[in-house]
Amino acid sequence: MARLPGDDLLFARTYLTQDGLTIDWIADADAFWTMAVVAERRGAIVGFAHLHADPTPRGRNHKRPPADMQFVVATEMRGRGLGAVLAGECLWIADRLGLPEVQARVTSGQPAARSVLERLGFVPAAMLHGGAITAGGRPRHVIVMRYSAGPPAGGERREAGPRRG
Repeated sequence: MARLPGDDLLFARTYLTQDGLTIDWIADADAFWTMAVVAERRGAIVGFAHLHADPTPRGRNHKRPPADMQFVVATEMRGRGLGAVLAGECLWIADRLGLPEVQARVTSGQPAARSVLERLGFVPAAMLHGGAITAGGRPRHVIVMRYSAGPPAGGERREAGPRRG
């Protein structure tokens, strides 16, 4: 994948390259579920998303912590809806795995990514002022976005990701 802006990799657990994966999640493979969705165009990786979940319920209520999602789209492919497709696929996977919540983090320098998440049903849950520092040393606010897979107030279940036949 072509060189990406620094903000795009601030929260990366993994980074996909043309040669394959630089994998930081291998050490977690026994304890966590990690799924990746990859977009390829003419033999080149142009986007990816991953969902990282702890399958083991914790605490008195036996509730799972929220799954973590990230998506990255190559600069030349932005503005075409690919980010929404990749993130939607992760939500579809989360739904099929029965994961009740998914969270994603964006910085104040990523308004398009935040917009994609909001269109998919994510809502801001917290803001960490100056919570990330770019490679160039610039502080960025971090916005934690949450998606709840359960039924909304009206009782009907949300449809996550693209419709499947």
